[in-house]
Amino acid sequence: MTDGMLLRELQSSPDLSSYSVIILDEAHERSLRTDLLMGLIKLLLPTRPDAERFAGFFEIDGERAEIGFVQGREYPVQILNTNDLATNYDGSGAGDYVEGALKCILNIHMSNEEGDILVFLTGIPFMTSMYLNSRSKRD
Repeated sequence: MTDGMLLRELQSSPDLSSYSVIILDEAHERSLRTDLLMGLIKLLLPTRPDAERFAGFFEIDGERAEIGFVQGREYPVQILNTNDLATNYDGSGAGDYVEGALKCILNIHMSNEEGDILVFLTGIPFMTSMYLNSRSKRD
């Protein structure tokens, strides 16, 4: 379920008693909803009798693991907007952003810049389109 759905569930069932396990995936992608959920679930833990049992999974030789903070590594990131590369882009947000993203990838690749490329696509149809378009451009 999405973070928004879980927040709505908390409104109707504040103890989330119908759930035995809650995993907040992608919590590193910080958002207001994710931050709210982490805070609310932290407040909820002492009221759940099964929380201690779950915490036991993080013990080694009877010693409870401590919660710590590990500083993440920061790498230089360049964000590129592909709107000007998209076909039929008219300023309204319309256009083929998959094609624009692919053109952007090819421009980076052809310039021989060092590093990796990460492209966010919104679903399987767009990933399939990117894959098929990249194969046709390669041939």
